Amino acid sequence: MSGLIRMSSEEFFITPLPNHLALEHNYSAPAGHHPHVIYKRSAEQHIHRDRTDRQDEPHYQHRHDYQHGKFQRQHFCGRRKQYTPKPPAEDRFQMPDEFEPAGRIKRSPISSNNVGALNVETLVVADRTMVEKHGRENVTTYILTIMNM
Repeated sequence: MSGLIRMSSEEFFITPLPNHLALEHNYSAPAGHHPHVIYKRSAEQHIHRDRTDRQDEPHYQHRHDYQHGKFQRQHFCGRRKQYTPKPPAEDRFQMPDEFEPAGRIKRSPISSNNVGALNVETLVVADRTMVEKHGRENVTTYILTIMNM
């Protein structure tokens, strides 16, 4: 699975980690799971530039030929492709007023102290076996200790 996270100032892509990188970094996932990579959309051009630099290497060249159609057949119901598809001229995923600046926002004394701070919200759940193992009184402290690591 892959996806896009859009914020008012930046966009992030979530894509599956290529198998050769997972092997290179000795990453192993449980059965049925696949690791993913999150990167900024602005970094995508750097990724593609690195790939084009590597295309001169023999083991990348072989895969590149198959990925870009050198050895692929194209099926168009008996007619050849007469045009090259072009990317859309404008961003189709952004509505015209989606990220327009909001009106004046009242400042909070808390937010003025933490300039540039970011928050991550996390949902943590303790199942019945965890509560039984650590006890109802201690499970909250145990979970907060683990989350603090």
